[in-house]
Amino acid sequence: MMTPVERLFMVFDETAQLLQEELQCTYLEAVAETGENLFHGDVLQDEVSELNAKRLKKQYRELTLEQFQNEEIRKAFQLAVLKGMRQHVQPHHQMTPDAVSFVFGVFGPRVYALAFGAEDPRSGRRHGEFIDGRVKRPSGQTGGELRQRCR
Repeated sequence: MMTPVERLFMVFDETAQLLQEELQCTYLEAVAETGENLFHGDVLQDEVSELNAKRLKKQYRELTLEQFQNEEIRKAFQLAVLKGMRQHVQPHHQMTPDAVSFVFGVFGPRVYALAFGAEDPRSGRRHGEFIDGRVKRPSGQTGGELRQRCR
C-alpha cells in the first residue's frame, strides 16, 4: 500500500512526463505545469492533444488536494523537483543543505529500521548493544538474524 506522499508523487511524476512529451519542455517545467493544473483541477495548456488532456484530467480527478495534508503535498512536490534536478541540472544549481536533509529525513528512518530492526532512532529507547559492529538484542539475536527470521 502506498503512502499519501508516494501516491501524490506518482501522479506528479506521471502527469509531468505526459506534459513534458506533449509540450517539449524540461521535466522541471512540466512539474510546475502539472502542479498548477492540479491546483486548478483542469488542464490549462492549450497545446495538449485531446487524448492526453483526457488522460491528465482523469488522473487529476482521481485525487483532490484537499484529501492530503500540506506537508504531504510539499514532500511529494519536492521529490518530483529533486527528480527533475537530477535529470537536468542547470549550472550553479546544486542541492542545498535543506534538500539533502529532506532526503535523509524521509529515507533515514527507513534505512535505519532495515539495518538495525529498530523503529525510530530518535525515540531514545535502547534497542540493543553494539557488539562487533552489529546490534545485539536483549534476546541475544543480532539485527541480521532477526531480519532473516522475519522473511
